[in-house]
Amino acid sequence: MGRRIKSIIESQKVDYRLDSLLYAQGKFGSRIRVVHNGKLDLNEFRPTPRGEK
Repeated sequence: MGRRIKSIIESQKVDYRLDSLLYAQGKFGSRIRVVHNGKLDLNEFRPTPRGEK
């Protein structure tokens, strides 16, 4: 894991995948699968001054 973190810090980019399964209750209960892939460029993140949101 340390190597992965090091490569993220050095490249300043992260590829990610969020994979979720939602369960709905009710008369015809169902499952809904949600998948989202993306990339983050860490160079675009800027710290905000304290007290700002």
